[in-house]
Amino acid sequence: TPTPTPTPTPTPTPPPAPAASADVSTTALTFADTQVGVTSAVGTVVLRNMGDLGLTLAAPTVSGPFSAATNCSNSLGGGEECLVNITFTPPNYGPYSGTLAFATSAGNKLVQLSGTGLAADFRVTGTPANSITFPLTYAETTQATVLTLTVQNVGNVAGSMQLPPISGANPADFSATSDCAAIAAGQACSVTLS
Repeated sequence: TPTPTPTPTPTPTPPPAPAASADVSTTALTFADTQVGVTSAVGTVVLRNMGDLGLTLAAPTVSGPFSAATNCSNSLGGGEECLVNITFTPPNYGPYSGTLAFATSAGNKLVQLSGTGLAADFRVTGTPANSITFPLTYAETTQATVLTLTVQNVGNVAGSMQLPPISGANPADFSATSDCAAIAAGQACSVTLS
């Protein structure tokens, strides 16, 4: 009679060692277009410890025209999370980028931040911006000398422009009119001086 072959006893798989695991709710946060000098609505990033061992961390850091407020302490227990509230305050018009960085005992996490500042920006083109010289004009002449300046909105939103008052030694000798009530981004208007 053949001797039966014994069935091998399976080797049990050891349970995984306890570990901390850092994760963020998003890797990129884009803010809505925001007027220059105005603070945006809050965007929130959540840092989670996905493991079962305690996680240590440094204070989150941000770069660029972004600010952070957080309830994160220097540690997170297994399964715990904390929040970072980010705002965007553009100092000028155009696109901006930055980062939110977490340094933890389970590795570093980085969130890309971006937003665009909105503003109109008026520039005088085709003539020195700080000095305008009229040609020789005789006193008491009935024919006014007229100069025309072009003003362009080089910003990224429409805007309106009011003419500044004329000042100096003889302000009453000069006058200015314009069609610059509303200028779309990239468009120009005229200022007539006499």
